[in-house]
Amino acid sequence: MTTLVLMMVSAVFSNQVDPVLIGRAELVSRNYSAALVQFDAALLEDPKNLEAVLGKVDSLCYMEKKDEAFAFAESVFLPESPEFIMVNIYKDLWERKNPEAKTKLQALILSEPSFYMAQYQLGWIYFREKNLDTAIDHLKKCIDLKSDFAPALYLIGDCYSKKNEVQQVIKYFEAYIEVVPPLGVRYKIVTDYLSKMKG
Repeated sequence: MTTLVLMMVSAVFSNQVDPVLIGRAELVSRNYSAALVQFDAALLEDPKNLEAVLGKVDSLCYMEKKDEAFAFAESVFLPESPEFIMVNIYKDLWERKNPEAKTKLQALILSEPSFYMAQYQLGWIYFREKNLDTAIDHLKKCIDLKSDFAPALYLIGDCYSKKNEVQQVIKYFEAYIEVVPPLGVRYKIVTDYLSKMKG
């Protein structure tokens, strides 16, 4: 009987959605407190989960608690680790120091070419600069390193949308909705777009 109960509990938990994915959906929907709860839940499972750390930073910064956000994030990783460097780059991004962040990301990619988050953040900067082809290159490198990284899948689709390449948008938006929970503003935007384009 005990084994059966443990198997049932295990099945329930294995079907749960990653709290980071829920947190991102809440962030985009501007539900910052709800997002923070989800990122904290992910950090309970893995205190060094970089995606959860950066999500918590975003939540706190949007709640106007930037000092608290970066004090927390800088305490998580060992100095000089790629993750610690990424936290400091993220601080530059929040302070709108994109040229400095770009230079640091390029250096980080040279020293850690398999660091997917650096590829994503560099792609995001190029997207913001409207350099869509270079953004797509970096975002695709991110996906090559972590194929289910939802923010990159979405942003590639958004880049192609700005280039009016509908088939590519559909390809990446479909990949996006396969890896995220069906909730939040971004999910609705993507599914509405797909419904419209696919008739």
